[in-house]
Amino acid sequence: MLQTKIKKKANGLIKKIKEYVPTTKSGLKAVKLEEIEKSTVTLTNGKLFDSDEESQNRILRAIQVLTYKNEISTMWKLADNTTSEVTLDEFNEALVLAGEQQSAIWFE
Repeated sequence: MLQTKIKKKANGLIKKIKEYVPTTKSGLKAVKLEEIEKSTVTLTNGKLFDSDEESQNRILRAIQVLTYKNEISTMWKLADNTTSEVTLDEFNEALVLAGEQQSAIWFE
């Protein structure tokens, strides 16, 4: 089955894409897992984070370490392969956005 999806590009433009979506349960699950694996989130300040499950786990560990060490930031490689100092608040924002995005993918 073909499905039209609306994708918002980094520059703010919206693009309509037609994608094949399988109709079997296992096929739908595979498509959703692939979409999650490739997903990213953009913070309000423009920093781009990978948001797949492994990346969410890494972000959560960074939050835990920063909190334990009573520190407010650390260096991090972003989804666009740039290195940036990321604050605890930015990690929290990224984790919330990633979780919301993943839920939206599973329930669409």
